[in-house]
Amino acid sequence: MKESGLQPRSLGALIAVGLLVLLSGCGPGGAAAQRAKQAPAPLKAAASQAAAGPAAAWPTYGGGPDRWESYPEASVRGLRPAWTTPALDGAVYAQPIWQGSLAYIATENDTVYAVRLKTGRTVWRRHLGTPVPLGDLPCGDIGPLGITGTPVLAGGRLYVAAEVEPVQQRLYALDARTGRVLRSWSLDLPGTHAYAQQQRGALTYLSGTVYVPLGGLYGDCGPYVGQVVAIHPGRAAFAYRVPTARGGAIWATAGLALGGDGDLYAATGNSASTRAWDGGDSVLRLSPALKLLGYFAPRNFPQLNEADLDLGSTAPLPLPGGRLFQIGKEGTGYLLDARELGGIGHPLASGAVCAGAYGGDAYGGGLLYVPCTNGLVALRLTGQGFFAAWRQSGWDAGPPAVGGGAVFSVDEESGQLEVLAASSGRVLARETLGLVPHFDSPALAPGLLLVDAGQRVKAFTLVGPGAGNRARAGRRAR
Repeated sequence: MKESGLQPRSLGALIAVGLLVLLSGCGPGGAAAQRAKQAPAPLKAAASQAAAGPAAAWPTYGGGPDRWESYPEASVRGLRPAWTTPALDGAVYAQPIWQGSLAYIATENDTVYAVRLKTGRTVWRRHLGTPVPLGDLPCGDIGPLGITGTPVLAGGRLYVAAEVEPVQQRLYALDARTGRVLRSWSLDLPGTHAYAQQQRGALTYLSGTVYVPLGGLYGDCGPYVGQVVAIHPGRAAFAYRVPTARGGAIWATAGLALGGDGDLYAATGNSASTRAWDGGDSVLRLSPALKLLGYFAPRNFPQLNEADLDLGSTAPLPLPGGRLFQIGKEGTGYLLDARELGGIGHPLASGAVCAGAYGGDAYGGGLLYVPCTNGLVALRLTGQGFFAAWRQSGWDAGPPAVGGGAVFSVDEESGQLEVLAASSGRVLARETLGLVPHFDSPALAPGLLLVDAGQRVKAFTLVGPGAGNRARAGRRAR
């Protein structure tokens, strides 16, 4: 697993990668993987992308369960500061979400805030428990450890996963209007070692059930095993556990993705085996009942396991045409058939994209945006693969959001918010945020962009053409 704390990362270890050419199955995986398969039959469009016009909510990470990070905003050419919350009671790692007039912010001090979307004024706050001090954990880099994964809104309830003392993982259901705690559930099912687990990925809601991904702490210490825990009021909790003796964390910021077929897709980190497949460094297709329906692993998964090069450092991203994209720490992108993931070493196409990717991708306007440790890369899909439409190099790109013809990403090394033209990568604007968490994920709202900044959330007004934006000269895509 990769560090997730607030401290800056060094750029000295980044690896320069040349311009990506058209990919039709190149890269690791042997001859079978190098030959692109016939394109799969289309799946139905994801519900969160079907509606025209401005969306009424951003109720989960990425705006919808497909995690596209896309919003139907009017043309954007720059930013203007709108509001900043006062210092909150802990660091903010979860993506802000919103519905109607309220936005919701969660902190590592196990506190949830509801604020006015247009002003940032606090409407209510709810403290759920005492977070776990870093000294009470065998390893890790977030302290105290409280709410890290992005909550989810559904049916007037806000579902939040929190780590609380004594060391345990719990899911809370809050009244989204008042903040009243309606109910809570333990996420520590029999056989789980709570002290070695961490809840990092975004929560998913589907048909009355909340799905919570779990992984390990930074440092890969202790007997953790990646799993997805499902909570449905009135039913017994159930789970999928990665079939490994140890590891296989499901820890990417974007969590699980919901495909157009109604199944859930997860990506895992390194696991115990360096020979036989045991679920690590894989993409998993799970039914809503959490039955394993299929999987993909690169042919070199034993080496990925051994070197801690997690394929699951980002979440799977469902795409039009029944396809799925996955990229991890190694920087190799894989285009998959969502219905037939391909087993070991049989993607639709694969190839080098960048030095490594973390958090979650975005999709909009026919382009796929990949956040890499050496810049942001826009990929265009073809019938047989993908190629780089443009790349903005030389910075540590956080998970992007796209809307209004612009793409927004936080440079995690400098703490700057980058605003780029979605079609070309040209710099439109930059704003300094200061201290930011790793995998800082902006969220879009009507006329606004919300982004975490240490113990605060900042909102920026989206500026249209001719309105005097704050863009400054800088690097251009190449």
